[in-house]
Amino acid sequence: MKSPRLLISFGIMLILAAVYFILSANYLKSEEKPVLKKVEIVSGNAQSVLPDSAYPLPLTVKSVDQNGEPIKNLPIEVRNIDGADLSFDPASTVTDAGGIARFKVRAGKVTGDNYLLIIPQQNNALAIKARFVNGAIIIGADQEGAAGSTLDKPIGVKLAGADGKPISGAAVYIRGSEDGAAPQQSELTTGADGIAATTVKLPEKSGSHSLEIEILPAGNTGKFRALQTRVLAIDVTTIVITVLGGLALFMLGMTMMSDGLAAIAGEKMKGVLRFCTQNRVMALIAGTAVTAIIQSSSASTVMVIGFVNAGLISLAQSIGVIFGANIGTTVTAQIVAFDIGALALPAIVLGLILKFIKKGKLPDVGTTVLGFGLLFFGMNMMSAELKSLSDFPSFINFFRTFDCAPVDGQIPVLKLVGALLIGLIATVIMQSSSATTGVVVILGAGGLINLYTAVVLIFGANIGTTITAQLAAIPANRPARQAALAHTLFNVLGVVFALASFWIPWGKTGIPVFFYLVNLCTEGNAFAPIPENLPRHIANAHTIFNVATSLVLLPFSHLLAKCCEKLIPIRENKIQFQYLEPHLLDSPALALRQTVFALGKMLKKSCRMVDSAVNNNFILGQVDENKMSKFNNREERVDRYQSDIMEYLAQIMRRKLTPHQAEIIPQLMHCANDAERIADRAANIIDLTRRLEAENMKLSRQAISELEELFETLNRQMSYAHNALESSAPEWMDKALRAEKDVNRMAAGSEAAHIQRMKSEKCTPQAGIIYVELLSELVAVSRHLSNIAERVVNA
Repeated sequence: MKSPRLLISFGIMLILAAVYFILSANYLKSEEKPVLKKVEIVSGNAQSVLPDSAYPLPLTVKSVDQNGEPIKNLPIEVRNIDGADLSFDPASTVTDAGGIARFKVRAGKVTGDNYLLIIPQQNNALAIKARFVNGAIIIGADQEGAAGSTLDKPIGVKLAGADGKPISGAAVYIRGSEDGAAPQQSELTTGADGIAATTVKLPEKSGSHSLEIEILPAGNTGKFRALQTRVLAIDVTTIVITVLGGLALFMLGMTMMSDGLAAIAGEKMKGVLRFCTQNRVMALIAGTAVTAIIQSSSASTVMVIGFVNAGLISLAQSIGVIFGANIGTTVTAQIVAFDIGALALPAIVLGLILKFIKKGKLPDVGTTVLGFGLLFFGMNMMSAELKSLSDFPSFINFFRTFDCAPVDGQIPVLKLVGALLIGLIATVIMQSSSATTGVVVILGAGGLINLYTAVVLIFGANIGTTITAQLAAIPANRPARQAALAHTLFNVLGVVFALASFWIPWGKTGIPVFFYLVNLCTEGNAFAPIPENLPRHIANAHTIFNVATSLVLLPFSHLLAKCCEKLIPIRENKIQFQYLEPHLLDSPALALRQTVFALGKMLKKSCRMVDSAVNNNFILGQVDENKMSKFNNREERVDRYQSDIMEYLAQIMRRKLTPHQAEIIPQLMHCANDAERIADRAANIIDLTRRLEAENMKLSRQAISELEELFETLNRQMSYAHNALESSAPEWMDKALRAEKDVNRMAAGSEAAHIQRMKSEKCTPQAGIIYVELLSELVAVSRHLSNIAERVVNA
């Protein structure tokens, strides 16, 4: 049918049109002239070099308007003040699209502190000063060492005069904080090489620790304000324990929150299947909703594979759900990106209180709130520790090994592949793409990775999350394996298309089109010298990627299904559905539905055995031994059904159940026993037939006619009981109970008529006894059928 595809395509066109108008609105904003609020130094302040040397970092300043937005094309100039003789290039410039202006600065001959005045043309009153130190350089700055150890290299300064020659005899004082780094000597004098330095012992606590170096004038040294430097202490054991502990709390909180939400949803989870059977759009919505609750695309996809393996949905329907699962999993990143860590402890307290209130859904609400609190508490632990590591050059260099930011306008392909593999492997280890994405958001918040790297890590997580589904599909049937393959192909195709966009620049800045869209849709500039609102950019990139991929590929889901069917063909059209699917146990409502379905299959087999025993054997007065192997196989299958159903129900009982679900399970166990007893009755009828055959006895024509009439009523009751089992409708139970009364009445009448036949010697006593026993077996079968109908309807 073409109309749904056209409708979906039309919807995509509307979405693209909306994006176009959003982009247009960005350029059609009010032409209100921005008013400069402030100019601030981004980097390059307080650098120190020896005379006649270039400062390593350019002086970078940013202009901000009254709305906090950067002002572009704002003229800014710099000039020397207070006797400074710095040289700079350029002397004046205009800010770029990010409100940034940069100036290269070089030291002159005047030693000591030199100052530049940064003057915005729009408002001279907002001019600010930048400090540059000439004639002194810090030695041993930014050293790292194990907490509590002494640094390998000394910390100090080297002084030189205007002629560049070392200055000796200058007094230097080095001070640390009370609980920070401790210099071995605090009072020093520069030697002939102009150097004054001392060893430093690091504190026991990880982190950045500042040192203040004061230089007193001597000879031809200039005037210096105190210089600031830092040393870095790292306690690897504490960091690993804290980060892993935070990650454990984060994942525990995520699990508890999803469990609580799933319990609150309860029986409504059954509605998922109703949505899935509609069309691709409904399947997409169902997948999104379920994954938003479960908060793991891996878990929801495994559930979908269970659906396919159990025959609940088709491959084509499962693909729509998988598309939706990729959208739903972005909810976690959006939650983590919110800066609401202050709510963590209150949420934990409130959640614990609610869990102890045993009233209605309040314990489940408490589980959800407690999980929410633990999630953010763990996130805060990781974030605080990882943020402290952003000061460490070793960690910065480590993350730079897979930094995917463009170099000279080119994406580094090897680093991109490395980041992709890291995201994939991390997800395989944690078995949750949501957890991996949450950690990536935290790394971005800590300043350890940029948006480019974060997005590629998330792409790797999207591929890694498919491994769980592939593992779950190994013991499943071929349609389930096709669904797992569809999940992998969809995620891989989406990543390939998104990565291809990295080489499509957009606008004057040349930012790849995907990142340009993410930056446009998110408050703040992720590409500023100091990235703004990076956690939200990462979360939005995750959402935009999955939504766009799903919308683009949804119209072609049938093609994807055909591709999977070609790659994993079904041999000879034989499909073995596993009705008691283990992957559905975590959704008790669906697992109970499957149990009822399996009970229906079991009941049908038992009833067929009774039909065969009566019509193909007893009425004929002989047992067809050629068909007995098939009959015995049926009995064995019924016994296996009973065993499997009882074990499956026992496993369901270990899950968290609603009161109604807990009441249903014992009833279903009784139903399984009744269905098994019906098969036993069929075996008893075979034994009665063998007795007839052994005595070479035959039933009278009137007895056979009465038996056929009775069995026709019993056969209707079998149909009524089966319908009651499938629908739980009271009308089918009523019909089954009325049919039982008819069977009892007819059996009593047949027994009385048979006694009369024996009295008139139309039937032998031995045959009469066997016939009465048969009637007793059929009455018992009728009673079992009524039991099943009553229990499933009243449960």
